[in-house]
Amino acid sequence: MGDSAASRFQRATGRLLGGDSGGDLALVVGAFAAYGVVDAGSRLVANVQADRLDGSVLLVGAIASNPVAYTAMLVALGMLLWRAPRRVWSRWDDLEQGRVLRLLTIPLVLLVAWQSSLYEFNFLLGQAHFFDRALVLVLAGACLARPLFIVPLVVESRIIANQFEFPFGTTAAQNIDELLLIALSAIAGIHILYVITGRRETAPVVLVLSAALAAHFYIPGSTKLVGGWLVNNDLSNLPLSGYTAGWRGDGSGRWAQQMSSITESLGRFGLAGTLVLELGSILALLHYRLLRIWLPACILFHLIVFAFVGFWFLPWIVLEAALIALTTRPELRGWLNQNVTPARTLVTVGAVVVGGSSLFHPPTLSWLDAPVSYGYRIEATGESGTQYLVPSSAFAPYQQELAFFQLQAGPRQPVSAAYG
Repeated sequence: MGDSAASRFQRATGRLLGGDSGGDLALVVGAFAAYGVVDAGSRLVANVQADRLDGSVLLVGAIASNPVAYTAMLVALGMLLWRAPRRVWSRWDDLEQGRVLRLLTIPLVLLVAWQSSLYEFNFLLGQAHFFDRALVLVLAGACLARPLFIVPLVVESRIIANQFEFPFGTTAAQNIDELLLIALSAIAGIHILYVITGRRETAPVVLVLSAALAAHFYIPGSTKLVGGWLVNNDLSNLPLSGYTAGWRGDGSGRWAQQMSSITESLGRFGLAGTLVLELGSILALLHYRLLRIWLPACILFHLIVFAFVGFWFLPWIVLEAALIALTTRPELRGWLNQNVTPARTLVTVGAVVVGGSSLFHPPTLSWLDAPVSYGYRIEATGESGTQYLVPSSAFAPYQQELAFFQLQAGPRQPVSAAYG
């Protein structure tokens, strides 16, 4: 009886692992854990205290704001260099499918470098931060040679983004743009695992990237479902609110009216389709073949959102397109098939369903589209006495806070936020 029970347990364990050893599954869990360490650690050291933002170099302010954290980071780097210096300085080719990972990293790095170096002058701080911009470009170039430099690139990019939380405490755009840094943190994590363990396997990074992207759909979808979004929301208000908030505010409003008319007849299909896409992200994690079917639907969804409200999910589209290229290459089938086991799927789905909010911190992106919406109409009087209508772009890099109505510059508290 005991032998029979033990035999059944072994067979069940074998089916669950699907050919993996305990060490293989530990590597998958380690990939998620290593990502979490890089992500949380980089966010911690990127915080710059408000009284240290007046300097010309943001990195100096970050170090002065978090001396203990930076000391710990340097100690950790020193220990890794002492234990495995060659693996720390390894090239992409030293990793399994390293060239593929490098190709995956290139568009993410280029977009991060573009966003972090060419943003508008911060008129509130009166600083251009030329050193920080230049450092991002140097690190971006270094990432193309060695994966080690991804971590400092993520840190410096988050330091640059941190300045825009002052003085309003809002992050209207960062929760959208940050997906690129999350993806880079996952790739950095798999390199750190190689440094620590010496194992070259990199297939688990595809699971982390897929889970990160899926969480950015599943969490909003589950929030909408719990909040009764499907039965209570009126999508025809969304394009009109988008126009009021400023995304289409430079025009006459005719486009928003046309989009609103379309949703009046197709609104229920749009509501149901959105939930199917967002909640269906869990099914996309079951196999990479399902993932590559789901990803084009995501890109189409972003294009529709752009047409309706003018909000552009470019960082998400870049990652989705990169994953499509990754999962459709026939020569990578054997590498991707390493992840097709029940245990790896269970870990990936569990990371999204159980820990998605804390691990990947996606924006909830859930609201009810109200018939009442707000927007700023700002006029300026020139020296000649002529009045000018000032576009929201003149308030860069805070124009998104203005459009999302988070600055609360009006005399009264509004009855709804932007879009609802």
